[in-house]
Amino acid sequence: MNEQEFLIFFMEKIGFPEEAQEFFQGLHRQILKETEYNRRMDYIIKVFMDNQSEKAFEQADLLAKDMNIHSYTMSMMLLLLSCKPLSELYYERNISEDIFWDTLADLTYKLNECRHIYGIWGTFVRTWFPPFYQRNFMDNFSYIKGYNRKEFTDSWRIFGKDAGKPPVDLPRDTSLQKAFAEYLEKGGTPGVGYGILFSTCSK
Repeated sequence: MNEQEFLIFFMEKIGFPEEAQEFFQGLHRQILKETEYNRRMDYIIKVFMDNQSEKAFEQADLLAKDMNIHSYTMSMMLLLLSCKPLSELYYERNISEDIFWDTLADLTYKLNECRHIYGIWGTFVRTWFPPFYQRNFMDNFSYIKGYNRKEFTDSWRIFGKDAGKPPVDLPRDTSLQKAFAEYLEKGGTPGVGYGILFSTCSK
């Protein structure tokens, strides 16, 4: 299966909306059509897969600018095209295919979140990838304290573009939204916690 075939298969498998599938297929064809764009994207994927995500995202932004594409969109394109080499890495390490699909399904959630809030097919939380999915986070993190506060700065994670509305006007389309809206309506306050993340990088 070549890169283009994998992209089509992958997006359908993880449940990308049909409009988004067509959009990213079109962008991919655009990249393939121009030798220079294709060369640069191949390089960016290699850098990303070498765990240099910050450098890869910087280069992706430059490519996005040259192609007149939004950074959020190009970020998702990079993540999508990195999934083929990632699947090969999972296979080499004998990691279950179910784990691969369950993990990468999050791209669909990030896509829909970005579309809902900004009206853009893409992702605005690209820095979650890949560190967020490295399980050593839990081993290196120590919780210190938590407390309640009136400001709910992360409400967009639950209510999307409706975040900031009075509790009575918040959407209740999911069980989480319903539970949180009712909690806030009864005078409940959100909480925040702090801890220390110990770096495992050697210098």
